[in-house]
Amino acid sequence: MYFKKIIFVLLFMLLLLYFGASFLYDPKYVIFIKPLIIPLFILYICFDSKLILNKGYYYFVAFFYLGETAMLFLEYSNFFMRTALLLYLFSYLSLVLIAFPFIKHTNFKKTLRGYTLFVVLLNSFFLVLIVFILIEAIPDEFVDFLVLLNALVALMLIITSVLYLCAKNNKKAVLFFFGSISIVFSDIFAALSVYYLDYFALNYIERILHFFGFLLIYLFIIENKKIA
Repeated sequence: MYFKKIIFVLLFMLLLLYFGASFLYDPKYVIFIKPLIIPLFILYICFDSKLILNKGYYYFVAFFYLGETAMLFLEYSNFFMRTALLLYLFSYLSLVLIAFPFIKHTNFKKTLRGYTLFVVLLNSFFLVLIVFILIEAIPDEFVDFLVLLNALVALMLIITSVLYLCAKNNKKAVLFFFGSISIVFSDIFAALSVYYLDYFALNYIERILHFFGFLLIYLFIIENKKIA
């Protein structure tokens, strides 16, 4: 369809701008591009695929999109930061609920051993470290509380993705695992660049992880529909 091609071209141009933002203008303005990409992407896949996507995926996208939009007004009021953190928390929960049916009969004690336990502990260490840094840098106590809640739900998402990968060990599980890890760490790098260290490398890594995380979760949803 002609309209689908137009959407694809616009989406491609926005992605080029998204990744090239640091070389063209102040990197902090890249946040104004994100909310434009997500609706175009959803519009494109609606034209590109006749598959009925998981409702949880739409919740994830909606909460994430609203969170990115709230971040646009961050400098005007702490209310928008609080709102964004709450929305990001619900986006994490949406991903957990998507994967839960695949792991609900998993034996946690048998699965969380060896390298799987190491992955969970390593991610837990990084999350605790980042939370400590952010709480020290953010003077708002309620925002600190929301950061802590987000870290706990992010850890829940990581544990879910690890359990899913160990329980199924198939393409769907791999896509969900790397998609979830990418999204969690993209948010970590984004938070660090906003509150602690506004560094070029952090901004760029955050963008790459954000893009691939979002793409991998979509591929997971599509794969889930293809395979019974």
